[in-house]
Amino acid sequence: VAAIEFPSQPKEELTRQIDRTTQAIYFGDHGRYVLRLGLQTLERAVELSTPYPGLPWQRVLAKLRGHFQKLMQDLDRLTGSQPKQLRRTVHLRVPAAEGPWQETAWEALTSMLDRWRPSAQGVVRQQEGEEETVRWHRAAPGGDLILRTLVAESLCEADQVLGGQLEELLQGEVEYLLYRVTQAGGWGLSAVFPGLPGDADHLARGIHLLLLTGHREEVCQRCEEPLEALLEETERRGDGSQPLWIPGTGEAVASPQSGEPDPSVTARLLHALWLYDAERFHDVVDAGATWLEARQLSDGTWTSPAYRGPYEPVAAAVGFFAAARSNSPAPGQAAAFLRRSQRADGAWGLEDQPGDPLSTALALLALADCWLAAGEAGDLDRAQRGRERLERFRREDAAVKSGSVLTAAFALRAALRWQRFETGATKRRSGVERNVHEARENPELQEVGVTA
Repeated sequence: VAAIEFPSQPKEELTRQIDRTTQAIYFGDHGRYVLRLGLQTLERAVELSTPYPGLPWQRVLAKLRGHFQKLMQDLDRLTGSQPKQLRRTVHLRVPAAEGPWQETAWEALTSMLDRWRPSAQGVVRQQEGEEETVRWHRAAPGGDLILRTLVAESLCEADQVLGGQLEELLQGEVEYLLYRVTQAGGWGLSAVFPGLPGDADHLARGIHLLLLTGHREEVCQRCEEPLEALLEETERRGDGSQPLWIPGTGEAVASPQSGEPDPSVTARLLHALWLYDAERFHDVVDAGATWLEARQLSDGTWTSPAYRGPYEPVAAAVGFFAAARSNSPAPGQAAAFLRRSQRADGAWGLEDQPGDPLSTALALLALADCWLAAGEAGDLDRAQRGRERLERFRREDAAVKSGSVLTAAFALRAALRWQRFETGATKRRSGVERNVHEARENPELQEVGVTA
């Protein structure tokens, strides 16, 4: 946001922006999200003070909870919302794990659902013979859109194995995604910061999720206008890179620095365009692939101003190359980096720092995509050592009751892919993306829709 220069505006326009911000807070779920977060914190405080009855602090907590609950009721009346429709209970019957990779996947899935969204009731797990039932209360919408699309993409891959049990949950995420479409089309931060232009990262993630969940028509209706503006700027640049901000979608003016192309964002957008219509966007994707190859560093990595360390840009780039340009030399160079950078204990981590679970999950995901184009037999062993270290990280996290939704989402995706490779060394991309690709090529499948 600091890189955005807002033009000076008259008082009337400032008043309109304040009104839009107020409307976003009340009707865009931001206010309700903050209240739910406060209630959850208060409920946790009450739980911690239960062993000490009679504390004056407990009366303070009870009074605060009452205030928060009244504010929530007032907000519900103001917006005309119906809380009973905002909560659904999702029942999952998780099959017995077929090997260590699937065991890691199911642990990541339940961990992710348990920690996802502040107002969730949590995960209840019941063992029933060979299967395990996971009951998860889906709370009202809210939270970071990028994190939610990332989690939903991971759920799409899990649903391939779970036989559609997550379909209702994914439909809820699609509904929220469509609810957040900006007036100019696409997605961005403009609901929070009025006047801010749409950005290519939100657009790429939104298109990708809609396609994975069988909502191609929504992409046509909601995303064509910002896509056209974005690709006009891409053509003007002439080097294949994608701009960060989408021209003409906001009142604020992006500075030249804020429009500097980002390899991660470019790779995600190219991936989405290839999945959407590979023939139509062939030249754009081809030029972008050439630009990404030229931006790859001599050590096989890419750098991104938005992410710390090399693993997220590497995972984004090789994910695109594995799907759309598997004959590129870039995945082979990235794979060499991943092999060199694995620690003796199986983990990956940032330079001069201990291995960490997020870097390890991202590296495992990137190595799985590299395996599609430039895999070696030894990569299966490297991945296995990474999985074992990820499991130790998970046990350590459980001991202190901490963890990351982001790590669990990447770990789930990586584990499911390595499971496919290890049970037959099948060098095929994600099944959910194959469905989208086949639907795009087969008009009959397009008519009925392809779901995750």
